[in-house]
Amino acid sequence: MIWVYDKRSANGSNGVYFGLLPVPSDSSEAGMLVSYTRWSLDALGVKNGPSNAEVIMTPDGPVLLELSLRCHGDDGAWIPLARSATGGYTQVDATVDAYLDQKHFYSLPDTMPKFKCSGQIIALVSYNRGTVVATPGFDTIKQLPSFVYLETVIKEGSEVNYTTDLFTNIGRVLLLHQDEEVLKKDVNKIRQMEKDNELFEYKIKDAILKAPSSIFSYSRRANHRRTISSDRPEMYW
Repeated sequence: MIWVYDKRSANGSNGVYFGLLPVPSDSSEAGMLVSYTRWSLDALGVKNGPSNAEVIMTPDGPVLLELSLRCHGDDGAWIPLARSATGGYTQVDATVDAYLDQKHFYSLPDTMPKFKCSGQIIALVSYNRGTVVATPGFDTIKQLPSFVYLETVIKEGSEVNYTTDLFTNIGRVLLLHQDEEVLKKDVNKIRQMEKDNELFEYKIKDAILKAPSSIFSYSRRANHRRTISSDRPEMYW
């Protein structure tokens, strides 16, 4: 699989994660990245096992940032999307098959097939701050046609601040659907809810939505923690 991070500016920060999108195998970017990553693995003498590469596309071509000899991480949140898009297998499945079912492993395609559905992982962004007294937006998201699951630890009584980096995202949502237009509509719905501050009701709601400079010190404190967790491990297997 090839993934692209959706990173944009928000709340005065340039490094806000808005999500993770799969890249179709028949795209020009995919062709370039597959060749470049395989060349990088050969250059490092890697012959077996999974790998995870991070690459930036520049005007002069791809540039390798990191190449780790492991499966894609992110707590495995991508597995349901990858399995649905490919029609039944993921990097994790392929790795297990390489050890336990080599006949099936060698039957896998050399590159990922054309996607069988549309989907993406949305990283939820907060444009406000305060003490949460209700989460009506989560109920709305769960009713969307493409909704699969929601991961968050935000609940009544939680303190929410402006999202300025990966660690201050307020959750993530997996969306999947056969119809790409349905998916786009649901994505736009969630993004509008974020901007309109419809995800939460606050005990004290900040009327000024523009993030002050103090949020940067807040998000980079030594005791910051991720706000993403899951109590549904069955979603990954």
